[in-house]
Amino acid sequence: MFSGRRILIQFASFMTLVIAYFAYTQVLGGVDGLTPLPKQYWPTDKPPPSNVMAPNSADLKLQQAFGEACPELQRNVKLLLRDRTMVLAADEIACGKPEHKGDVVISAFSLAIFKADHQGDFPDINTITSKSARIEFDKPVNQLAEIADRKVIGAQLGEGDILLTNNRKTLRRDDDLLVHTKGIMYYDAAKHYIWTDSEVELTDLQGKPEPMKVTARGLDVYLAVDSNPSGKSGQKTKENITGVERICLRNTVRMDLWVDGKAGFLAAPRKDNPAAAAASTPTPPAAEKSKLVVTTSGPFSFDCRTNLARFEIPYGHSRYPENVEVIRLHEQGKLDHLLCDCLEIQFQKRAGPAPSDSPGGGLEIKSAHAFGKTIVLTSDSEQLIAWGNDLEYDAGKHRTVLRGSPEMIASRQGNEIYARELWLDAPEKKEEQTAIAKGPGHIHLLDQDNGQRNVQARWNDTLEYKKDGAYDCLTLTGAAAFEDKEHAQRMQADRLRVWLEQGKAGEPSGRARPHHLDAKGHVTADSPDLVIKEPTDNLTVWFKDVSHGTLPLAEKPAAAPTTAPITVPSNPAKTVALDKSARASSTGGTLAGLPRPAGPDPGNPAAKPKPPMELSARGVSAYVLRDGSKSDLDQLACEGSVHVHQDPTGPDDRGTDIKGDILQLSHHADGAILIVNGNLAQVQFDKLAILGPEVNIDQRGNTAWVNGPGAMRILTDTNFEGAKLAHPTELVIHWKESMYFDGRRAEFRRGVQAEQQTSRLLCENLQVSFDRPISLKEGEKNGARAKVDKLVCDQSVQMEDLVRTGGKLESYKRLVAPEVAIDNTDGTANVPGPGEVRTIQLSTGEGPLASPPPRGQKASPANRNAKPEPELTHVRFGGRMQVNNRQRTAYFYDHVEVIHVPSDQPDLKVDIDHPPPGCMYMRCEKLHVFSRLLPNGAKSQEMEAYRKVYVQAQEFSGNADVVKYDEAEDRIIFEAAEGSRVTLYRVRTPGSPPEKLIGKKIYYWRRTNTFKVEQGGTIDVAN
Repeated sequence: MFSGRRILIQFASFMTLVIAYFAYTQVLGGVDGLTPLPKQYWPTDKPPPSNVMAPNSADLKLQQAFGEACPELQRNVKLLLRDRTMVLAADEIACGKPEHKGDVVISAFSLAIFKADHQGDFPDINTITSKSARIEFDKPVNQLAEIADRKVIGAQLGEGDILLTNNRKTLRRDDDLLVHTKGIMYYDAAKHYIWTDSEVELTDLQGKPEPMKVTARGLDVYLAVDSNPSGKSGQKTKENITGVERICLRNTVRMDLWVDGKAGFLAAPRKDNPAAAAASTPTPPAAEKSKLVVTTSGPFSFDCRTNLARFEIPYGHSRYPENVEVIRLHEQGKLDHLLCDCLEIQFQKRAGPAPSDSPGGGLEIKSAHAFGKTIVLTSDSEQLIAWGNDLEYDAGKHRTVLRGSPEMIASRQGNEIYARELWLDAPEKKEEQTAIAKGPGHIHLLDQDNGQRNVQARWNDTLEYKKDGAYDCLTLTGAAAFEDKEHAQRMQADRLRVWLEQGKAGEPSGRARPHHLDAKGHVTADSPDLVIKEPTDNLTVWFKDVSHGTLPLAEKPAAAPTTAPITVPSNPAKTVALDKSARASSTGGTLAGLPRPAGPDPGNPAAKPKPPMELSARGVSAYVLRDGSKSDLDQLACEGSVHVHQDPTGPDDRGTDIKGDILQLSHHADGAILIVNGNLAQVQFDKLAILGPEVNIDQRGNTAWVNGPGAMRILTDTNFEGAKLAHPTELVIHWKESMYFDGRRAEFRRGVQAEQQTSRLLCENLQVSFDRPISLKEGEKNGARAKVDKLVCDQSVQMEDLVRTGGKLESYKRLVAPEVAIDNTDGTANVPGPGEVRTIQLSTGEGPLASPPPRGQKASPANRNAKPEPELTHVRFGGRMQVNNRQRTAYFYDHVEVIHVPSDQPDLKVDIDHPPPGCMYMRCEKLHVFSRLLPNGAKSQEMEAYRKVYVQAQEFSGNADVVKYDEAEDRIIFEAAEGSRVTLYRVRTPGSPPEKLIGKKIYYWRRTNTFKVEQGGTIDVAN
């Protein structure tokens, strides 16, 4: 790296040591106090000996320092100094002339200093040459002998070429360090200061493939001094120059150097080369080098104590923008570019011996710090441009940090990142490379197809990139969010993490595909098809690629949460641009496999869009199959307060609603398998809802079942008996043991209870058949509703219907039997006995079993404005009951008993021996009740009782073989079988003996309370 420190240290020591030793040797050489030579040794006119003298020690030193044929060999003055560690060559050393002004002047000045060699290596040689040198003392020097009493206070070299060199302890000349200036160089001893106002060039010939050069105008060198190093008190303070403290270049600074191509400061991205790694040749490849050029119109300084270099813009106001500019030229011909106000580079000694081709000799970059109002960083190879206020590089940690106030901005390949800080760690091992963007921050991803930045990512705390095995891992924390505006998708969580893998061969280069993603804490997601709501704490999505054409897509693939790229200014933080297949990948949209709500055809562009599916759970895991740009849900698992909801699409649709503790969904081409667990799990598809501890739905076989207690709700427009309702109502069926449903038939076991509006059904087991299949995959299409076709109730059956209006009882029906079978298609019902039927209805006293008017009164015509009163009819049967609704008939067999009494109490108990007022009792072996339509459209009820018929009321009682009632005729007929008679007892006055009526047939008109006996019957009247 930059090695001006070494050169300038040598230069400073040259200046001070040369001045001191030159003065010392000249003083000693000019003293006229030595013993004169004997006369025989004086010069003579005789020619010198013919033999050539061997080079003396000074010449050998000069040749070693300056070269075999150096001009220093021809100088008039050649001196070995200081135990032969210094050699001086000059044409003349003069003083005392007026033009010298009391100084000592040396012309054609050359000096070489040899450092002691303790290991037998080639000596370390420093040289300095100039056309002249002038030494200034504290007092004028008129004779060289006066130097002993003088103190050097300054010196100057030049004017002309001044050159300082260091040989790096080698005989070669192509690895020397050079400092060159054509101006004048000055030295001030009091300030320990060396400077020049002229242009300076520092050259490191060891730099490869080209020498490292530093050029500038103006040089200042501040020397380090050690005062009284012995530390002995009482002695006079003596200052020793120990080296260079600081070097400054005043302006117009340019540094050209070649650095390691793998260095992190403005480094090119590493490119793995498997072919080179697999090569069998043992010869290591040549180190990749990159040229680094640093320029500034302002000053440069180098602190030799701390090895800190600093580049700055000019001080004061400038008419033009001023920047410290760093350019890195890569072998591929591309540039990296940095603009800043100030650049600090911290150097350190290279560990171990420096390689022979080391670009920086014994120093290497430890850290760098660029800052200013605005920092601009660009990279052609990365297609990157970044802005900030502060840039730091740490070589030991392989870390680069870009900061901005209020935020830094980086754009790579059109993708933009905004954050407070961007940390890049790029160690040698690729798997250890990381990047961290400290928030608040956001990313905008460019769509290369339309030029829009519709995909964004946001975070409040950090965004982190790192390798996780074979995958690139992105982690966003603190209100982290991905958003795709084009597809109206958004996902947010406290932490979002996505693992990315490179696309397959043949796919666009640089495209990364999500392998899996994980969202934690307050997870939400919005898309046209899917909304994930709180309190979802965790969402995990796994993606799996399948062979082309094998994806079982029965529906349009739903859109999924989108991952976004991370844009960073060097290799480990490469842009992770997700291809469109990643943005279209599915976590279910409409939760593929669940029934679609009835409504407009989704293939119809004019159709109203379906509401999105809403999902919430503590934990959600999804597995997505991916085939190129297509994808579909494969598996879905949700846990903890699971709730899936989809609003209805219209007035005839009830939407989707699923609740439970655990949800498992497995999707196949021909349907899905859904399992929902919970204390009371609920699955509702349109007009069908199933509840239970574990609800199982297999769309492939169109089956559903529940093991354990549960309930089913279904919207239907018929009642238990198949009668059409005024509007659709919900039928709710509860059970205690199990339920099985195959789309056409449902079976319920143990403790079954069904409710519909005012009706209720209780039994142990229930089978319900529908007139058409109910699809668990598509719901009921076109608004057609399934109707209950057959209903079979088993064991302890009780059917009840209670209607109240304004809090008052209007009607009541109850059927109790061991079994009930209803066929709504045929309109029949079969009820084996023993059983009972209880009904309450409002009546004005017109029924066939109504009581006659009080004794002595004739019934008046029906009063249609009379207030209706509730009347209870209780029918018990021992055999069976058959009902045919189409024929409007009902049959009761075996031990039939009928009680009719005014009352609104359905459980009223009647003592037949002491009946209440208005009560009528009848028993028979067969009872037939039917109704017919009259020509005027009114209904007329008829009743027939057969075999062993007994009738008892408050006013009469009697026996007959057949009793018939015709509502239209308002008449009751008592008939006797062949060989028998009808017997009736009529009470005219309470407490008096009854009248006995005997005949073959007796007619009774209730309104007029009159009787007629036919076929020779007689009437016996007591008393």
